[in-house]
Amino acid sequence: RRQAAAAAASGMTELLGDRESFAPWQRDELGLEPLVNEKYLFHGTNSELLSTLCTYGLDPRLGGGLLGAGIYLAENASKSDEYCNRDKPDPNELRSMLLVRTALGLCYVNSTDARRAKVELLEGKKVNLHLLVRAPLHPRWREPCDSVMHHCLRLHSQIDPKSDSLPYKHNEIVVYERACCLPEFIIWYRRRPLPPGVPK
Repeated sequence: RRQAAAAAASGMTELLGDRESFAPWQRDELGLEPLVNEKYLFHGTNSELLSTLCTYGLDPRLGGGLLGAGIYLAENASKSDEYCNRDKPDPNELRSMLLVRTALGLCYVNSTDARRAKVELLEGKKVNLHLLVRAPLHPRWREPCDSVMHHCLRLHSQIDPKSDSLPYKHNEIVVYERACCLPEFIIWYRRRPLPPGVPK
């Protein structure tokens, strides 16, 4: 299983391309464990919840979305920013997100429309991706996965800069076990307005 997870990590590196070029630095300098496909990922949340999250950890039962009930993470801080203080639109509001050490293990990579995708569970049953409460079977190794990544096929240059409604601008990753996530850092920040001509 560890070999399968390591192979999956290698496959994810190919998918993520240049954004993973610092993987050796993460492994050597930060002590990330490639055998369990360990990564640092961002998790956006409301600032009021920070104390609870840092005390008790992230709870997959409280999250939900297109990839089912789990802990939602992102490789891009700008993706996690969408979930920070959503009820406070003031751009000058002090916001926060977590940098989470995450053991992705064997990762199921979905590149199709998550709203229509069906996946196979361990017992052979097929369910819609958004109904997951645990990761599905890996289609190649036929083993239960530990996490799911929705892989964005469209590059930023292919996204209509006038539209904010297009989904999947960044890859999104979900784990379904709280023991796989360790919040290590709190990042405090304020949004800065984009320069003229830069797409949202």
